[in-house]
Amino acid sequence: KPAGDDPVPLVIGVPVTEPRDDRSTPGPTAESADPVYLAARLAEAQEQLAATREILSVLARASTSEDDVFEAVLENARRLCRGQAALINLSDAEGYRLVSAKGLTPEYAAFAADHPVPRGRRTLTGRVAIDRRTHQIDDVLADPDYNLPEFQRLAGYRSMIGAPMVVDDEVV
Repeated sequence: KPAGDDPVPLVIGVPVTEPRDDRSTPGPTAESADPVYLAARLAEAQEQLAATREILSVLARASTSEDDVFEAVLENARRLCRGQAALINLSDAEGYRLVSAKGLTPEYAAFAADHPVPRGRRTLTGRVAIDRRTHQIDDVLADPDYNLPEFQRLAGYRSMIGAPMVVDDEVV
């Protein structure tokens, strides 16, 4: 745990280079009765269940290491969110430190390893940890509160989604 009694936030972030506008859930419409639409929604649900099954399978193995769990979580998060990269940050005394990642450039990974993400609402990781819920930033360049230009410049992302991992109502 970090200094004090704060839980250790583990935050999964999935940056993508272009803002997405396909996350809205439509209400009852003619589209929602369309077989093509229904088949797409079914495929999406099956993909989410397969990802959950894969992560639970990794967790069930007695010899599972932390790295194996992180690898399974990251690969599935990246695939489900259709992101170019996925990363996990853990809280430490300096902020949120990168502990595992998939799909990052070597330059970004080295920079992130040397520069913890600061606490506070100016970052996706900070928002997720503070609010203990999933957040999305549609476009970091248009978000007046987002302020990590050096991270954005190195990675080139525009849209991000992050989620806390919560166990027994604690962010872990």
